[in-house]
Amino acid sequence: MTQKQFAKVIGWSPSTVVLYEVGEIPTKSNNRLLKVMIKDSNVMKEFIAESKADSDLEEL
Repeated sequence: MTQKQFAKVIGWSPSTVVLYEVGEIPTKSNNRLLKVMIKDSNVMKEFIAESKADSDLEEL
């Protein structure tokens, strides 16, 4: 999954994803979301399924 696809799936801007990848500290709400996705992989799968249903998201 590309940064752009990931950002679209979770509703962040691509620049936010880039910032976090280079070490910036996430906001409190974004950090909560990341922790939930790390703890339960089904959450990310649900985000992907919803994104595919809602848009013309490129193949993941």
